[in-house]
Amino acid sequence: MLYIIVTIATIGIILFVASFFMSNQFAKLEDLVEQQSITSSQDIFALKRKVNELDERIQTNAYVIDSTGLADKTPLVTQKVYHLYQQGLSFEDIAKRTELTVDEIQLIIKEN
Repeated sequence: MLYIIVTIATIGIILFVASFFMSNQFAKLEDLVEQQSITSSQDIFALKRKVNELDERIQTNAYVIDSTGLADKTPLVTQKVYHLYQQGLSFEDIAKRTELTVDEIQLIIKEN
C-alpha cells in the first residue's frame, strides 16, 4: 500500500513539473496567433485605405444626373471647383478642399 501511495505521489510531482514546460508551447502559440492578428489588421487597414482612394477616383469622374434623368457632362469635381470659385475662394483654398493642385484648378476655371 505504501508503494502505491509513493508511486502516485511521484507521478503527481513529475506531472506537476512537466506542466511548467508545457506552458512554453502555449505561449509560443499565443504569440504566433497575436502576430497573425496584427498582420491581418494591417492588411485590412491597407485594403480599406485603397478602397477609399478608388471611391474618390470614381466620384471624381462621376456625372450628375439632373431632374430630367439626363447626365450632365460636367464631372462633379469640375462643378465643385467652379462653384467654390464663384463663391470667391482663392485657388489655394479650392485646391485644399478638392485635393487638386493649383494648376489643375486654374485649368478647370479657364475651360469653363
